[in-house]
Amino acid sequence: MSQQLILQQYYTRARQGIFRSNEGYDTIAKSDSLDNNFIKKTLHPFCGYDAPKELQKRGERDVSLYPESLVCFHSETGELILGRSVYVGADFTGQRNTFFTHNYVIPPSRRDEFLKVPAKIFAAGGFVSHHEAEGDKSLPELAAIPQNSLSQAGPNPRQVLSLEGIDEKLFKQLLYAVISSITSKKKVYVILDADVSESSLRARELLRVVYDALPYELRRHFGFMTYSSEPQSKKYINVMFVEKGSIRAGDQQIEKDFLFDFPNQRFANVDLQGASHEYLDFAWHTLERPHIRERFYDFVEEVLAGADSSITMRIATYYQLAAFYQIEQGIVELYKRNKAGILHTLAEYAGHDSISQKQRLHELFMNLFREENRELTATNFPTPDMLKAIVAYYPHVQSEAVQEQFAAYFINVLKLAKETGRRTEAAEIYKLLQACEPLFSLVAGASLQNPNAVGPVFEEYAAERLGACRTISEVQKEIRYWSALVEQSLQNRVFQERAQARMLELFDGERDQLGALLGLHAFFADFTRQRAWAEEIIASAERKLLAGIKLESLGRDAFEKIVAILREKPQVFLQELDPQSRREAKMILAAGELLENAQVFDPEQFYQEMSREDAGTTQRMLQSLLDGPFGKDQFLTVTFAFYNPDSPQAAPYRFHDMLRYIKRKGGADNAFDFIVWSLSRHIFFTKRTLLASYKEGLKQYLTQDVPDELRDKQARKKWYGIKHPELRKVLEEVADETSGGLSRFFRKYMDKLLIGVAGVISIGVIAWVVMLSLGDPSPAKMPQPPVVNDHLGNKENPGTQPSTGQQPDSGTAPTGTTPNGTVPGNESVPASTTPAGPNDPAKTGQTPPAATGSGKPEPSGKTGQQGAGQAPKAGSGSATTGTQTKTPATGNNPATAKP
Repeated sequence: MSQQLILQQYYTRARQGIFRSNEGYDTIAKSDSLDNNFIKKTLHPFCGYDAPKELQKRGERDVSLYPESLVCFHSETGELILGRSVYVGADFTGQRNTFFTHNYVIPPSRRDEFLKVPAKIFAAGGFVSHHEAEGDKSLPELAAIPQNSLSQAGPNPRQVLSLEGIDEKLFKQLLYAVISSITSKKKVYVILDADVSESSLRARELLRVVYDALPYELRRHFGFMTYSSEPQSKKYINVMFVEKGSIRAGDQQIEKDFLFDFPNQRFANVDLQGASHEYLDFAWHTLERPHIRERFYDFVEEVLAGADSSITMRIATYYQLAAFYQIEQGIVELYKRNKAGILHTLAEYAGHDSISQKQRLHELFMNLFREENRELTATNFPTPDMLKAIVAYYPHVQSEAVQEQFAAYFINVLKLAKETGRRTEAAEIYKLLQACEPLFSLVAGASLQNPNAVGPVFEEYAAERLGACRTISEVQKEIRYWSALVEQSLQNRVFQERAQARMLELFDGERDQLGALLGLHAFFADFTRQRAWAEEIIASAERKLLAGIKLESLGRDAFEKIVAILREKPQVFLQELDPQSRREAKMILAAGELLENAQVFDPEQFYQEMSREDAGTTQRMLQSLLDGPFGKDQFLTVTFAFYNPDSPQAAPYRFHDMLRYIKRKGGADNAFDFIVWSLSRHIFFTKRTLLASYKEGLKQYLTQDVPDELRDKQARKKWYGIKHPELRKVLEEVADETSGGLSRFFRKYMDKLLIGVAGVISIGVIAWVVMLSLGDPSPAKMPQPPVVNDHLGNKENPGTQPSTGQQPDSGTAPTGTTPNGTVPGNESVPASTTPAGPNDPAKTGQTPPAATGSGKPEPSGKTGQQGAGQAPKAGSGSATTGTQTKTPATGNNPATAKP
């Protein structure tokens, strides 16, 4: 491909230009391929010149005494602009002074040939100062820029600096300011202590010294101007030389910029921070050794190839690369002065993805690393920062052989730390290794294979970590961590012992041991290679659980989980338990079977192999596990919780406790349902009679636990609605025992009282009839009782009602039966007719007296279910209910009266 050519542009005041048809400042000639927009946007802002005030004041006419302004900068599109503006005196009118600018536009593809050979910039010639505007407006495109007589090597750098009064400190400050300006937005303003006519030439010489000290990448962003009448903040310009006296002290426009005012020895914002400036030192020491400098620049180019601006436009980058280069060249003092810093920086560069050429830096790191490994002794122990840098570098190591070198190094470091009592340092090293899991895995794996290292490097550290665990889950996490890090660690005997001991120790302190045990089962479920170890931990935890379990306080969910665990264990597990745990395990299993199906068990057989103490424990456990309200399918199970295994046949259950338990768990209605259920079960009867112990339990329950049940009308109706004679007897007995003294008297002697009252009435009636038969007394002498009508329209004497006000019984309640059963402990019993109440004839066996045809009652010693003061109905032959014999008002014999 042919080489791109260099373009040109002229600018001055003329009658007309390329972009304007009238007089004024404009581009008057240009290369044909030079873009017009580029000219106006990029070049025109730099086409200008203000004559020095000093020369204007004295009216200097010699244009050769006016300093030229050499400008060099890089456009946004990559072109290098090299131009010169000079004072040319009067313009075409002869009345106005003007200037002339000549710019070279170097294409991006040829930029580096100028940057790497500074003489092509600072010795550039061929600049013109005049061109006829009416002449040819087309300028040639050049293959090269002519060079002037300035030496290609340039003047001696130290002589140039000495001429300007710049020592080492000022040179470093100036160079630092230039680099800072390139990497930031600050400007550098320089005022030389020189005659104004010489200032531009001396600025050019000083700039060449500074330019030589800049790496190529910085030169690609550097712009300068050798003369300006006053400071200007121009885009693309970093360093500007200005006329003496143009900057006043305290000028706020430049207060944040760098100022080097040599005539007044005024330097602003130039102080260097820090004690170490590797790059500035290197630049100072190589001022007169350009070959060393150029090799360093090539090194920088190689390292930064492809790097983004965040690296290339950073001052620290060049400090670091200067140190790397010098260390590579054998100046190890720089490394020894800051070992950790150098190693850490090398690790950072290895991690930059944008840096593609890292081989030289990698070789440098490995040379330093091997040297550290060789010099590892108790007196030359690496610092934490050094080790941190080495760990940070490890992920960038590709070679397995080198990775093994890293692992061997850290094993040696850890062993040495343990041997020399550096426990704190060792702990920090482990933390560093944990942050780099691949390296730590390699270290741990290598130590497990090394008999001399496994103890101090792996076993001691693993034991410390396990000892720091505060919960079982933390121990599990630790096991999982080591298993993932290096699988063979779980095969280590010391690790197994420490992990098991710590886990069981923490298990002892668990409040929810069952939950912890289930967690162990889940955790070790997928352990296949270390299954025996896992099973031993689980079995030990299960033994501890059974040894400390409180059966009476077990919840149903926990109970069922324990049952599930025990059912999965082999028989040998139960045999290995201590006697107490073995008995408890058997009780749990038995209770589990019972709760699943109580129908298949006989209470006597169920408790046959249990001691009295174990039976009591089992019953308390059952009482805790059962939860009300109970359904009919649970009632039988409840009875097992109150069985008396060693009681006489008459009292096989604690019935009162049973009923109270059901009421407490399920409520009074649930207990009522149980009692109804019990009337059809064989276990509550002896033949057809309720067990005496059950009757007593019922009575205690009714009187002590639900005393208001038989006093409330609705509740009483519910209880008396149970059609079973045995329960009716219990209810009557409870009623007798709970009623008052007078009520008990009437209830006990009611039959006899009714017979007596009936007898008295009968005698009175007979006597009255006899008296009537002996004579007919006068109505005036024998006053009649008042006659009233009853609700049926019959007339009766109210004086014949009983004084107690007792109403006749409502009659006999309907009778019923309950079904029969056949399963032992669950049989039903046949029912008989249920008596209706305390005055029921079915209960007393009495029959009411029947009236005869003469109105006299039959001679009977007892009355039936008839209210006191009631007379039998004439001619009925049976007892009447609530009806008296009517006495006619005429005084006729009542025996002949009709109802």
